[in-house]
Amino acid sequence: MDKLTEQYFRVAISKIKEKLEEKRIYEKECLQEMSRLAAKKSGLPVDLYIDDSKSYIRGGHAKRIKFQANSDDSRTESFSSMTFDGMVVPETFPKKHSIKSKEIEEISIFVKNNVFALEKIADKEIDFQDFMNVMIKKTESATADEISKQKEQVIEIIEKS
Repeated sequence: MDKLTEQYFRVAISKIKEKLEEKRIYEKECLQEMSRLAAKKSGLPVDLYIDDSKSYIRGGHAKRIKFQANSDDSRTESFSSMTFDGMVVPETFPKKHSIKSKEIEEISIFVKNNVFALEKIADKEIDFQDFMNVMIKKTESATADEISKQKEQVIEIIEKS
């Protein structure tokens, strides 16, 4: 490899590292804009962080939640994001993690069960307490009736406000 090519790669790698660090800092800042849903309140193995301030708009990404990637440490600084279709955002999933596939699946089901309410809280149409009141607290798929009931409750909350 000639010196010019080597220099080009060094600059490119440096810029990539810089962008990754900016993204890591941004993700950490986003966490501060989210409400914490404690594991004991949701029935999930880890805490969730719910966007209740339209941070997805500022971030230029899809609506999503964050979850702890280390289920064995409540003081973790290791988080990942999940979109409202229940998919983990791959670039946010840390290399070092202790969360199990089954636990990620439980989070995914929870998100899918509560997608309507999560969308409304992300858009600031309902608040965190409203979400807590209508949340479907299950780690298996909700029935169509349960999801329909939640939608009715959320719509009623929005209409009253």
